[in-house]
Amino acid sequence: MPATIRKLVPEDLPNLSKFLGRSVMEFFGNTLVALDENDAIVGALSFSRTYSTWEDRSMAVNTVRAPDATVLKQLLVALIDVASAEKCSRVDAHTSDPQLAAALKDLGSLDLTTTEEWRLYEMTNLQEFLSKPK
Repeated sequence: MPATIRKLVPEDLPNLSKFLGRSVMEFFGNTLVALDENDAIVGALSFSRTYSTWEDRSMAVNTVRAPDATVLKQLLVALIDVASAEKCSRVDAHTSDPQLAAALKDLGSLDLTTTEEWRLYEMTNLQEFLSKPK
């Protein structure tokens, strides 16, 4: 059965904490939730608004939790709708999750690893890096 998708509201925080299995300290307005027929949260997608001087506004998928591909796609379609309404030029996602990658591909996203030979790098231990001579 399809889920109902909507933006997270402050009253959802106890249910979101239960769904995620951890406490949620703040309400961030950049979360979509999937609700079942009893209004229980069965999926969530958090996103960020980003800006590029060359490509204008966009949105980036941060974290997604969904029980199946159907709810996952519903959350992604809802994010695309939000991004379009906010006049974003694209939605970006960096993932190692094969289910998310498959859903993005099914929805028509380009895999930039293949099409543009993109590489994704991450630098951690910033303080350690800065403490070393350059």
